[in-house]
Amino acid sequence: MRARGVKAQIYHSFFRWSGQNEWMPDRMGQKFIPHVIIWDEVCTVPWPILETFLAWLEQRGVQVICCGDQGQPPSIGGEMPHDWLHEHFDYYEEVEVNHRAKEDALKALKRAIRLQTNKVQCQERRSPAA
Repeated sequence: MRARGVKAQIYHSFFRWSGQNEWMPDRMGQKFIPHVIIWDEVCTVPWPILETFLAWLEQRGVQVICCGDQGQPPSIGGEMPHDWLHEHFDYYEEVEVNHRAKEDALKALKRAIRLQTNKVQCQERRSPAA
């Protein structure tokens, strides 16, 4: 992205948050906030943290486009945000075509864990291949 002149950074860096303590809006200081943010890999952010950041951005009139993958491993710190996003925002669309997985075994695993709970996803990933 940077090679194309697009400023990209992970959410920890953008929000000036270490992940160790509760995030406070004053950490943002005078930081420039664009009018539109494309947030990729949103699935890796636990929904309570995502909710905090999205509410802060919404108060500032920022349009946020969230992108993610239902087959993404669950975040270490909490629940995946898909259901929460679906319930709280104007538009939510799931793309069901997998353009990236080339191996049949990986495609099957992704189909098996899609929309499953974090516990089921982790169990499926850890089970030996058939």
